[in-house]
Amino acid sequence: MKVGIGKVANAMLNALILVTIGYVMLRDGGPVRAWYSERSDGLAVAESLAQDWERLSAGGSLVSGSAAAELVEFGDYQCEFCKLAEDTVAALLTSRPRTSIRYRHLPLPQHPQAERAARVAVCAEEQAAFKRVHSALYRVHDWREGWERRVAQEAGVPDVSRLLRCLSQPRISARLDEDREFASKLGISGTPAWVGRNAIANGVVSVSRLRGLASGSNEPR
Repeated sequence: MKVGIGKVANAMLNALILVTIGYVMLRDGGPVRAWYSERSDGLAVAESLAQDWERLSAGGSLVSGSAAAELVEFGDYQCEFCKLAEDTVAALLTSRPRTSIRYRHLPLPQHPQAERAARVAVCAEEQAAFKRVHSALYRVHDWREGWERRVAQEAGVPDVSRLLRCLSQPRISARLDEDREFASKLGISGTPAWVGRNAIANGVVSVSRLRGLASGSNEPR
């Protein structure tokens, strides 16, 4: 009888252990739920990228030519990490010159001139001067009154007065709203952020990671 009771007790103990393990694994915040949530989020992002890639990748080009985009950067011209990432982008283009990169704007609220800078960059697109203005904006240290004209002149914008008139146009506001909507849809809230056809990376990342994103890889590097 004692042996039988011992077996029942052991069975109950084993069952309790299994239930406990199952609860820990499957509860909110547990590893299985976290894995499933991460996988679901990843599939949702991939689906969103597939649906919106053509529109998303229509931003200002960081390289010459009109090749289809392989990589999209979300940035802020007053973001110090974005400035650091410019070196990574340059290294990527040195190692892989034909990589096509587009730029989308996500001016952060803590940077007082970031939205104005984004407007300057978008207006520069209309005069085929985005790439030069983009580089000039990341070199700005003096954001006092008149910086917009100084940047445009330094970058060789063909018609500086036209660019300055462009800054307050509703179409520019609409373009920045579109960029923010894309960022929100993709779960991007900080800069820099990098978007490939199959995956997203945040922050200052390695050249190999950017190369992987551009080639369609979703593996971290």
